Amino acid sequence: MPSVTEKDEAFTEQCSHNHQMVCESCEQLKETIAALQKIFVTSSVDGKEDEMNDLNFRVQQATKSIFSLKKHIIRCKNQDLAKTHLFETIPTDEVLLVCDWAMKFLPRKFREDQCDWFGKRGIPWHISIAFCRKDDGSIGSLGFVHLFATQISQVRTFI
Repeated sequence: MPSVTEKDEAFTEQCSHNHQMVCESCEQLKETIAALQKIFVTSSVDGKEDEMNDLNFRVQQATKSIFSLKKHIIRCKNQDLAKTHLFETIPTDEVLLVCDWAMKFLPRKFREDQCDWFGKRGIPWHISIAFCRKDDGSIGSLGFVHLFATQISQVRTFI
């Protein structure tokens, strides 16, 4: 499976195998986007430079979004494979902790209008789940939810 190119050397390693795998669908997508961009560049709308600039921006943003989605899908697939491997090989004397911030909890009024909901500051919550292998070979889990009364800043304020 092809992977996303990592620029940080701390997350790379040298390998001796061939990285020339090519996905036909991915190559067709690249060719299609290149052809669309070529058509866009060669076409012009007389006297409507603002519209052309707007369309050019949209094309560039759409291209970035498509490739970002592809990278996201590959990362998800790799993470799922890694998690599956961990669950298959975790011994009975070890625990796998999965910790992450959940979407903010937004208290609601009954039949709340959209204008009241959007932009609302929610209650942050952090979820931790501990996975372990039981003696019978099955995977057990225990979840922890931490609710915070105020907004949590993840900015480092000290060294």
